[in-house]
Amino acid sequence: MTSNLDKAISHFGTKVRLAKELGVSPMVVYQWSKRKVPAERACQIERISDGAVKAAELRPDLFVDSSVS
Repeated sequence: MTSNLDKAISHFGTKVRLAKELGVSPMVVYQWSKRKVPAERACQIERISDGAVKAAELRPDLFVDSSVS
């Protein structure tokens, strides 16, 4: 099963590329696979992916997917 973080990684190609786009180290992205993506980073990922990866996908416990009715 693919995690929602994997969707973000796939969108950017690699963990290293995602980390670079976010201005963090690849180790930080790796740690998110063991924990949760911080809320502010989930919003940032949604913004830099032009909405391809939604904050609600990364953190459904905090955000509501507005595309679902």
